[in-house]
Order: sequence, then C-alpha cells, then structure tokens
Amino acid sequence: MPKRLLEAPRACTWLMSEGKTDRGRWPLGLSVRDRRWLGISLLLGLVVRVAYLIPAARKPLSSDAYNYVEISRNLVAGHGFSEVLPGLVPHATAYRPPGYPLLLAGVFELTGPSAGVARGLNLLLGLLVIVLAFLLVRRHSTLLAASIASFCVAMMPNLVANDVNALSDTLSLCFLLGVMLAVLAQRWWTTGVLLGLLILTRPSAQVFVLAFIVWVVVIARWKALGKVLLATGLIVSPWIIRNWVEFGSPVYVSSNGFNWAAIYSLPAQANGDFTDPIYDHAWDKDRLLQLNEIAWSKELQRQGIHGLSTNPTYVFHVLGTNAQHYLELTPSKNIHAEIYDGRVLSIVNWTMPIFYLELLVGLIGLGWCWRQRLAQLSILVTGSFGASSLLFISAPRLRAPVDLMLGIGCGLFAQELRERRAKRRLDQSISPASIAR
Repeated sequence: MPKRLLEAPRACTWLMSEGKTDRGRWPLGLSVRDRRWLGISLLLGLVVRVAYLIPAARKPLSSDAYNYVEISRNLVAGHGFSEVLPGLVPHATAYRPPGYPLLLAGVFELTGPSAGVARGLNLLLGLLVIVLAFLLVRRHSTLLAASIASFCVAMMPNLVANDVNALSDTLSLCFLLGVMLAVLAQRWWTTGVLLGLLILTRPSAQVFVLAFIVWVVVIARWKALGKVLLATGLIVSPWIIRNWVEFGSPVYVSSNGFNWAAIYSLPAQANGDFTDPIYDHAWDKDRLLQLNEIAWSKELQRQGIHGLSTNPTYVFHVLGTNAQHYLELTPSKNIHAEIYDGRVLSIVNWTMPIFYLELLVGLIGLGWCWRQRLAQLSILVTGSFGASSLLFISAPRLRAPVDLMLGIGCGLFAQELRERRAKRRLDQSISPASIAR
C-alpha cells in the first residue's frame, strides 16, 4: 500500500483529536503550547494598544468618556451616583448604567481620579478580553482557532480604540465572554450572575438578553432558565430598587427615550439622521423638563414612537443609513461620532482594511461552523447587538460586541479551512486512481 495512504488517516486522526483536546476544561488548564500562543497574543495586544494610546492620550476626555469619569469622581467625593448630563445641574442620575463607574470609582479610591488611570484600567481590561476570547475558543476548538481568534481581537481597530479610552464597552465585553463561557459549560448560576453584570454595564444588552433567554430555553430545561433569571435578578435588582426610590420609577436606565427621539422623532426625520435632543434647538421647549430625567426620557420616548407611527416606513431609511455607519461603508459619515469617542482619525483611516478583512473572514467562519454551539452563540450575539444598533444608534464604538464575534469567527474560519484541506488530501489519497498508482 502506498505510504501516503498510511499517513493520511493518521494525519486526519491527529487533526480531529487536537480539536477535542481538553474540551472539558473549565476554563483553564492550558498546556505549555497554549500558554505560549496566548502570551504572544497578549504581547501583540499590548504593543498595539500602547502605540494607539500615545496619540490618543493627548486628547482630553469628551462625550461619554467624560461622563463616566465625572460620575466616578462624584462617587469618590461622596456625592453618590450623580452627574450634570442630561440635566442642567448636578443631580442623581440613571442615565448611565452603574457597572463601569463603580469599578472606576473603586480604582480612583486607590489612585486618585485621573483620565490616565481610567485609560490604563481600560487597557488592562482590553488584555483580559484577549485572554477570555482565547479561553473561550480553545475550550471549544483547537489551538489554531484560539490563537487566530485572539490575534484578531488584539488587532481589531475598533476594540483597540475603545481600550484606550474611559468607556464601558471593554468591561462589558469581559462580562459577555464570561456569559458565553458559563452558558456553554452549563453553569447556570454563574451565567446568571455574569448576565446581570453585563446588563449593569451595557445598555444595548437589552435586546441580547431577550434573545439569550430563548437560547437557554432551547439548549436546556426551564429549570436552568429559572436559575439564570434568579441569579440575574439578584444582581440587577439593587440598581432597579435604587432608581425606584430615587426617581419614583423602577427604570433600568433613563437613556432609552433619548435613543428613540434621536432617531425616530419628527425633528430627527426632518434632519434625516441622528439628532441630539440634549443640544439641538428643536427640543428647547423641553429644557425645563430635562431637570427631571425620568419625565424627560418618557417624553422623548413618546416623541420617538409618535414620529415612527406617523411615518412607519422611516425605519427602512434608518436601517439603510445606520448600515452605512455600522459597516463603515461610508467612513466619512462617522467622523463626528469618532471625534466624540476620542478616536485618532488618521489611525482610523489607515486601519480600516483590517476591519473589512476581519468582517469578511469572520462572517464566513461563523457561517461555515454554524452547527457548532460556539458559532451559534456568536451568531446570536452578532445578530442581537447588531439589530439594536441598526435600529437605533450605530456609532462604530457600539459595534464592539460584533467585532469581538468577528474575531472568534476568524479563528473558526482558520480551523475549518484546515480541516477541509485535510479532508481533501485524504479523499485524494484514497481515490481509486491513487490506489492504482
């Protein structure tokens, strides 16, 4: 028998077993090779982030980053969870979720408040995202897939930019990856706790939570869902109760009305794009109502729903416009959002091909591997967070969960490509023509 016929099955066996090695780990127990490649990913991520931080740190904090730091400063100063935005004077607020400001305030207690400390904390959280992405993929696939996924997460421009600014996105990705690790390991109490922390960190997780509940019901029993919801409720309820006592309404965040009005209200429709109710003169008549952010949020939501009900087809305009922003089809339309989010525009422009490449390869990888639980959950994350942004606000910064899943998709693509090539070689080796030779 030809020598290649003896070697091909052996190679295929190695390929399949390497993919299954240590799949039962939770979540550590890495081999020397695993740790080596993880270390390379972390070094790459650190170098890229430090290189981006040098020019980015020259810009003062603005927009959301400034608000998060100010809330954290007020917490440290004993003023409670308070801020000027979106009102006109300092006041107790529920405009931002509490997770990131509470963590930042804890660090400020030790170091003193500063933008540099906030940026440094996010850089460390960004490295943690790389580690968690590697562990997640390694637990359910091969070292090749985990390494490629972590490299892509380390290099994704949008994630790098978020990791050197004082934004909640990076912390929310840590919790999101934790939820994925826990649910795929069927650790329901842990899943619920991490899901609660995700909710308290990322407002746009609301759509994901609904889709995730359906996911848990499909892959497990109702008893498992009960554990998840109970643990989630225990984590989220103190914040809801605080808002109920403070504002007389059990709200999660008071920014939902802003999102509705900014996209679907009649002034927004007249503008044809995102319109900021805090600063745009079309809302000057509501300035006094702005002193009560819950009442203001309800009024803005009413205006947004009224605008959409008046012109239901406007949603298609929103989807088309937001897709251009979200997928960087017309990058020039994102300039204002990128400036507000502290991006260095020159770096944004020349790193754009990296995003396009990861978008293409990541989507193919997730599509190829859709039968795998990891790919299915990644598609769920991509679809739910993507839908939330496409229907409302689609700034590139808010694409972070999708970019993370694209990195995972790139890892799965690499492994699937290797398996397909190995199978093709095996088929050629045992073909009748090959045997005859």
